[in-house]
Amino acid sequence: MRRPGFLLTISSTWLLSLSLTCWSGCGPRSDGPPTAPVTGKVTLDGKPLPSGWVYFDPADGRRLAKGQIQPDGSFSLGTFEENDGAVIGRHGVMVVARKEVEGGNDLLEPKVGPSLIPEYYGDIGTSTLTFEVAPGDNIANLELSTRVKRSR
Repeated sequence: MRRPGFLLTISSTWLLSLSLTCWSGCGPRSDGPPTAPVTGKVTLDGKPLPSGWVYFDPADGRRLAKGQIQPDGSFSLGTFEENDGAVIGRHGVMVVARKEVEGGNDLLEPKVGPSLIPEYYGDIGTSTLTFEVAPGDNIANLELSTRVKRSR
């Protein structure tokens, strides 16, 4: 026969364990390089780019940050988790935006549509975009152009 307080003791112990687990793992990250929030807007020829991804590639080789472009062109970066920002320091910036293709969710043979922006923005070796992430809030407005860049 169980005593009435037995279930209360088990429940209290379980609740305390759950609270401590969440408290120790549900907060700011203490390991790894420091990050800072980065938000912004991507425009193409002055108009918001309605879809795609923004990638910040740290010059020192640390972890890449990414953010999905929203219909109004806005984005927010995440490195270790969604919206935690990018590693502090200098970054090369890439933007990838492709037209959606019907049936493009097949993991074995993904269908990729044509790029909505000049291809060089989507390659860290050819993109001319850079950004310096500083401690505190950062706003990175990325102005893309379809005009061909001429070399001198």
